[in-house]
Amino acid sequence: MNWEQLVETSDLAEPLLPSSVAGPTSRMRILYVHSGDDLIRGSERVLLDLIRNIDRNRFEPIVWCDSPTLADKVRTYGFTAYQDRFCILLGRAAPWFDVFRYSSLIRTGLQIVRRHNIKLIHANAGGTAQWTIPLARTARVPMLVHLHVLDRRFRRYKLGLHQAPLTVGCSKAVVRPLIEDGVPEAQTRVIYNGLNPLRLEGGDACGLRASLGIRQDAVVATAVAALIHLKGLDLAIRALTCLPPGTPEMHLIIVGEGEERHALERLARRLGVQHRVHLIGQRSDVGAIYRDATDIAVLPSRREAFALAAAEAGLERLPVVAARVGGIEEVVLEGKTGVLVKPESPSALAQALHRLALHPEERRRMGKEARAWVLNHFTLDRMIESFQTEYERLLSEPAESFGWRGRWNGAGPYWHLFRGLLGRDLTKSQA
Repeated sequence: MNWEQLVETSDLAEPLLPSSVAGPTSRMRILYVHSGDDLIRGSERVLLDLIRNIDRNRFEPIVWCDSPTLADKVRTYGFTAYQDRFCILLGRAAPWFDVFRYSSLIRTGLQIVRRHNIKLIHANAGGTAQWTIPLARTARVPMLVHLHVLDRRFRRYKLGLHQAPLTVGCSKAVVRPLIEDGVPEAQTRVIYNGLNPLRLEGGDACGLRASLGIRQDAVVATAVAALIHLKGLDLAIRALTCLPPGTPEMHLIIVGEGEERHALERLARRLGVQHRVHLIGQRSDVGAIYRDATDIAVLPSRREAFALAAAEAGLERLPVVAARVGGIEEVVLEGKTGVLVKPESPSALAQALHRLALHPEERRRMGKEARAWVLNHFTLDRMIESFQTEYERLLSEPAESFGWRGRWNGAGPYWHLFRGLLGRDLTKSQA
């Protein structure tokens, strides 16, 4: 298959940072491909931590992304970055079937691979797999897809995730659906996101309570999240109205920005708890807010792939009250490092908050265990070494195995889909 014949030749923009690619090098160049919002949040932070701390004697990162903010950040680290306009066939953005743009991305990727002598592709978002998998097969280079979200079935098949030589999930909950689809378990890995403790150091939030009008003897629950529906912050606000009698005065601090900010403010006013709900926006001193102003971390998410905020709270010796969804159960241990509650239930959240508000000694015990759990399982060093091990393993295999005649996951996932659709049709016909 020759993707270069699909589109007219076009000039490839120069990288944002000049890169010397002419001379020989013993380092393996890796192309990191990322798609996302023009913000530095969870998956962007994981990518930046990875490329900044990777062994420079063995690997050299090159980044190709659709975010100007991320590209600029990569440049400040001294790496080459390309910023482009990405697309997804059958995606939400119009045009929904831009086959010419799709083909152009594969061609551009081939140019980047050849210009920099790329030896491996790391797709840092499932959406990019739709063109990075055929790109890798055409270039005959190994690749992996790194998943940070819980993709629904249609999206998994639309993106072709089942055909990746290796899929890495940030939790077991992320890779489990692919295995259930029929992907061999041997072609999946779980590498938990690694925390960078330096990001949480520094800052001073000792005056935050006073600035928000919160008494020093009040109990503060803090939620660090994007202000979007999936994070369930409306449930945390509603929980304040469900607290049982006898609960100490409780306030909710929400750290983050997003499209639901005004809706959350309106909800707090309508429920009459606006004086106890504090939306303080995006902050760079999250660690200080946890240390100096927080008693309990709360994570009422509707869906969650990993729960980075819960891990960061645990690192700062805080117990976490969280919904029992997705990868949260792998980060928060019920009764040991926090309390897991029924999803979509403000009353369940309220009961758990009430319990911890009344028992500061239990909060301290959970916080101590949470820090030990995080340091043993979710460190940056562990994440970096795990990825480097997978890079070395993929690079040791013959290039031919990653071409169009190389490994495929076969018909298993598609037969599984067909049987599922057939079963659904039969069920409908018998109803």
